[in-house]
Parts: sequence; C-alpha cells; structure tokens
Amino acid sequence: MWTQYAFWKEKSVFWESVENPNWTELIEKGKISVTGAVFLNCILETFASTFLRQGAQKGIWIMEMLLKEQYGAPLAE
Repeated sequence: MWTQYAFWKEKSVFWESVENPNWTELIEKGKISVTGAVFLNCILETFASTFLRQGAQKGIWIMEMLLKEQYGAPLAE
C-alpha cells in the first residue's frame, strides 16, 4: 500500500470575511512526506508539491471565472 511510503496532512481554516460578511475566506495548508528510498523522496515530494499547487491554482482560476460569469469583473481590474 502507498500509505507505507507516503503521508499526507491537510488543514483548512474558514472564516467570515471582514470586507464582506457574504464572503468566506480560506487558508489551506498541506504537507506530504515520503519515506523509503532517500534520493527518490526529494523527487517525489517535489513532484507531489508541484502537482498539488497547480491543482489548487487551477481550482482558484475556475472559481474566479465562474464568479466573473455570474457577477461580472471586480472594479479593481
């Protein structure tokens, strides 16, 4: 099983936005640890970190596009 070689920990914190009570703000942190082959650990951790970061960025982009479609672009743009 992969759980013998890797560990994943994630923490998400949500709170009401100070700017707008209709908004929710979020901070999400994650950690991946790989054990076993020493040299491969660094490579696998880097790959997993990059993969997850790109996935998170794509998720944010999708949410922003959906919000723009529904509510229009913010005034700051």
